[in-house]
Amino acid sequence: MANLHECVICTEELKNNLCTTKCGHLAHMDCAMQWVTQSRTCPTCRHPVDRNDLIRIYADADSETSSSRTNPDSFQPFNIEPAELIAPAQPTIPNGPLRDYQRSELNSQITSCVGLQTQEKEDIITWLHKALKLNTMRDGLSRDGEAIEDHLTRNLQEQYGGRWACNFTKNQNLTMQSVKSIKFRLDNNDFVFIYKR
Repeated sequence: MANLHECVICTEELKNNLCTTKCGHLAHMDCAMQWVTQSRTCPTCRHPVDRNDLIRIYADADSETSSSRTNPDSFQPFNIEPAELIAPAQPTIPNGPLRDYQRSELNSQITSCVGLQTQEKEDIITWLHKALKLNTMRDGLSRDGEAIEDHLTRNLQEQYGGRWACNFTKNQNLTMQSVKSIKFRLDNNDFVFIYKR
């Protein structure tokens, strides 16, 4: 049985990017979307669930007190937004089935890398790999670019602080004035450009 503070799907700590199913079980939104797309059931109780049944949760915990992070009774009320009201990114127009990249293959997809330390680069590759796994549609023909951007930006800001951003685009010439950046060229003319503003 999963710990109350862990996502039942990825087993990482439940501290942000949360959602609940209509049966009341918690998970990370990215994990739940992927799970429900494939199985159409709650990952905890196997009750029938579809993507429209997922409700995003914003926990307004008091960041001043450490007890709000460790004591679930100290959380403030949630702001709730139905998943169907969250505007999905426009799917890409596929040229055929998208490649299922292995983490080790993503290093060879880098077209430029400026100012990143080795650990930052490795973390970005790991997070991009996970984002591609979670946000490539089940049919393998399109990717949710907005969810990939959100996943990468959120992880970078949590791990390294600062103002990181990510663009999932078809524009191979996209550049930004930044001290740190990395660009990946994927199949289907998809580019992922990550930079620190």
